[in-house]
Amino acid sequence: SGADDEDDEKDIGWTQSSFELGLNLRFSRLRVAAYATYQNVDGDISGGGTEVFELDEPLTRGVWFDYFVEDTAFVRFEFVTGGRSGGYLSFVRRY
Repeated sequence: SGADDEDDEKDIGWTQSSFELGLNLRFSRLRVAAYATYQNVDGDISGGGTEVFELDEPLTRGVWFDYFVEDTAFVRFEFVTGGRSGGYLSFVRRY
């Protein structure tokens, strides 16, 4: 509402850093990769009280299997633990 706009303002400040390490091998049409990623997000929201936020699980580990259907296109099966746990199926074309 018009008179309360100043009370609704919030300031968000954060820092983010990440590091990724991996290894991949390719055999003909199949590529296999294993990786680990560390991501740190830390910040706060101020205005009408202060809230602090950070990632619950900064370490993510995964493995993916790519099957190349063409030189620039592949199907990826990815399995991940940590911050974005789950299984993923992707259809990728690189231009």
